[in-house]
Amino acid sequence: MPMIRIALVVLAAALPYSAQAQPACGSWETLARIEGDRVSAMVAFDDGHGVQLYVGGNFAAINDPVSGRLDAFQLARWDGTTWSIVPGPDGTGQYLTKRVIELEVWDDGTGPALYVGGAFARLAGVE
Repeated sequence: MPMIRIALVVLAAALPYSAQAQPACGSWETLARIEGDRVSAMVAFDDGHGVQLYVGGNFAAINDPVSGRLDAFQLARWDGTTWSIVPGPDGTGQYLTKRVIELEVWDDGTGPALYVGGAFARLAGVE
């Protein structure tokens, strides 16, 4: 079963980036409203329960039009139907004190793992 590994990373500065517009290929629908500043990163990852979309950024909650409000500090996941908090090393939801900047899936030979990088100093009570 893949593991979720959290890497505590302090970034001094964010590099500017640019994106080019893509041709229209369908329509967008709202999955949720984010309470906070922004979503910084998204990645698809299978933690053993199927592929889910992991979302990180600088937010306190996600307001799902169907399920309602979910307190999800800086990190949440979407399974195609509902939003949920991401379990931490102790099995409970993560509590990140500051924003997630990057999400990456990487296999070091022991199976794919989700790595979380950001400007946070505390994760699930660990400094």
